[in-house]
Order: sequence, then structure tokens, then C-alpha cells
Amino acid sequence: MSRMDRTGLRFGSLTVLDDSGASDQLRCVCDCGREGLYPRAISKPTYRGPLSCAWCRGSPCEICGEIVPAKGRRQAATCSEPCRAERIKRKGREYYLSVRNTPRWLQLYRERCTKHRQRMRDDPEYATQFNEANRRRLAAYRARLNLDPARREAMLQRKRAIAARARCKLQADPAAHEAHKERQRRWYRALSPEDYRRIYIELEPRKRRSTEGVR
Repeated sequence: MSRMDRTGLRFGSLTVLDDSGASDQLRCVCDCGREGLYPRAISKPTYRGPLSCAWCRGSPCEICGEIVPAKGRRQAATCSEPCRAERIKRKGREYYLSVRNTPRWLQLYRERCTKHRQRMRDDPEYATQFNEANRRRLAAYRARLNLDPARREAMLQRKRAIAARARCKLQADPAAHEAHKERQRRWYRALSPEDYRRIYIELEPRKRRSTEGVR
């Protein structure tokens, strides 16, 4: 008994283009225009599989908005590896903002800072490596920031606002203000010749030029 030719029949959003009868699959075209192979069982009333292409059943990428084709039972949230990396970054940022400044977070942060300061005091080699790596990160950050004047100006405005609030808070408490000045004097006296040259000879002229440029 020969199989029925299903060419031209419509099942859901799929229209059969080719039914050779020699294969267990039918070549169909979806209403959106995409062609593909689908099981011959789509013609049976008991079939519970998809009756449209993967793109029609897909969903927008959470980052760029491109349609992510449906694949399997679990729908992917992004369309590419760069979008996936950006989504992970955003999720991490959202989580950080949700837990930041909570009592548990502040406790862990203080403990980590205490351990780090102790290690910096006990291991001069680690302190040197950490400071050098931190300077490289800051230099790379400044280089990226200089490529975006609007972002750089926004960052400077935030830093000025933070400094102004801290200054007002210190000036409102004479005892705290004197203690702060004493800490600054101790820090200045403890500077090595290399640190003094780096801060006041190499960095200070650049700071003055950057400040003059945004006035």
C-alpha cells in the first residue's frame, strides 16, 4: 500500500513542500518563509510536537533583542557568546547591588579588608606585586575612560561630589578632622622616594592638566 502524498497540505504553520515517500521526514516551509525537515508524524492527530519553525517558537535575546531559535525544552536566553557573557555580567551586577550594604555583606567585607591589610603588612613581596598590578589596572581604566569624554566627566562629577560630602562631614567634627589630618601626615612621612616621585612628580602634573581641561 503506497503512502499518501502530503505535498501542499498544511499542518499548523507548516506547509509540506516535498513528500517523496522514501523518507521519514517531510520538507516543509513555515509561514515566516523558513524551510526545514519535520517528522512525517506531524500529519497524525496524536502528534504533540511543534508545528512551526524554531524561530517562530523562539524568544528575543535578553541583550540584543535578536530572536533565539527554540532548541529543546529549555529556551536559551541569549543568541551568542558575547551576549551570554554580557548577561552573566549584568546578573552579577544586579546581585551585587541587591546584597551590597546589607549587614552580612558589610561584615564579610570588613573581614576581607582586615585579612588583606594584614597580609600586605606581613608579606612585602605580595604587597609590591599587588600594588604593581593595581597600578596597571588603573592605567588601563584611565586609558579606556579617556576614550569616552562623557563617561569621564560623569566619573569626575561623582568623585567631586563624594569628596565634597566627605569634606563637609570631617569639618563638622573637629576631632575627626584633626585625626584625619594626622593620618595624612603619617602617610606622607612614610612615603618612599619612589612613591613620592610617582605621586607628586609623575601623576600630579597629569592631574592638574586633567582638572584644567574640564573647567
